[in-house]
Amino acid sequence: MEGFETFLRVKKSLSSKTVSQHVTMAKAFLQDVETLAPTDVHVMKFREEMIDEGYSNSHINNTQNAIEYYFEHAGRMDELGNYSSLPRHCGDPEPLSEEELEMFVTNTTKLRDEALVLFLSSSGVRASAAVNLEFRDVDLDEKTAEITEAKGHTEYTAIFSDECAEVLERYRNVRNADADDPVFESRTGNRLTRNGLLQVIKRIGDRAGIENVYTHRFRASFANRIQRNGGDIYQIKELMGHRDIRSTVRYLKMDKDELREEHENLLNSISSNSGN
Repeated sequence: MEGFETFLRVKKSLSSKTVSQHVTMAKAFLQDVETLAPTDVHVMKFREEMIDEGYSNSHINNTQNAIEYYFEHAGRMDELGNYSSLPRHCGDPEPLSEEELEMFVTNTTKLRDEALVLFLSSSGVRASAAVNLEFRDVDLDEKTAEITEAKGHTEYTAIFSDECAEVLERYRNVRNADADDPVFESRTGNRLTRNGLLQVIKRIGDRAGIENVYTHRFRASFANRIQRNGGDIYQIKELMGHRDIRSTVRYLKMDKDELREEHENLLNSISSNSGN
């Protein structure tokens, strides 16, 4: 870090305040990924985690700058992918409606794409988790998938729907896939990448006439579905594999009428208990 700090101050001519911020952010990144020689995969997944956990776009952009400076300092810039800056303001993930989710399914043209849409919408997993899945991680009888997150620390069991299990089984049988094969395969026979998954989703969205399509909208839809069907925030937190409940809150939407009804129910419950 001393060498990195000197690099920022002397080679990049940054102000003392900016140097201090970049050193702090680089330290946080390295401690999180637990290696002094991170790869682009570490960067991509760390960035996705920050987005998912509700950090501001400016913080994410500044952290990305610090990481890029770290790679430059290490002489490894050619190993780092290109990352666009996020817009200054970005709202919480916007859930898809039930009609839009149905339109996604009906506008798939491949068995893989149908399985992918059903898996994302019924399990609520992140895009990076979906593309990293192998069939050994999936139990089609129990309708569960063992999820290992970016750093290998956060593990949880995702649950998917009966319909998804049926389509996944047909997809696996068509491919005659082995246990160590990726669940979602590219058209070239390799593992589908996160960017490839996004392109698949966008193509389906275009056919369905749905705008502003990105994978986190499926995750938001999942959270809101569970909430509408009586799940509480702690159950949703576990089902989404969140470590911090504040991340879960970002995905939940309640309009004023729903909030007023909940408020009245709580007051009535308190009054009733007080009377007893």
